Amino acid sequence: MKSASIMLLALSATGCSAESSHVRQARDRFFSAVARFDYSAVRAAVTSGCVLIEGGRILSVDTLVGDMQRFEADSGRMRYAFDDSILRVEPPVAWMTYRVRRILARSHRVDTVHSVESAVFRRDGGGWKLALLHSTPQAAAGP
Repeated sequence: MKSASIMLLALSATGCSAESSHVRQARDRFFSAVARFDYSAVRAAVTSGCVLIEGGRILSVDTLVGDMQRFEADSGRMRYAFDDSILRVEPPVAWMTYRVRRILARSHRVDTVHSVESAVFRRDGGGWKLALLHSTPQAAAGP
């Protein structure tokens, strides 16, 4: 009986770990599409009705794509780096909080933006998609 309980616990931990990995991949897929200015991949990475909140601004995916197009027209480039994430998966929903460093390079300057983000993902057709993203910019860290 004891070995069956341990085996069941190991199996559930493995399943949770795989789901966690898939949710992280969904986050990375979204931000990779944003960084590449791949508008169709951005739309494919989010649920219908996805909402993004950034610095008090409420955005639809259409608004985000419009902002991306303007940034791309200004010869913009983006990179993202993530750390300190906490993830909870309860299918068909998962939520994650993490820190992100966004490096935004324009034709005339480079900005680094540090934020804390909370993201909600929904399982969609076997995969995970972003449903809600809330980003709170943080003051830049000192030297």
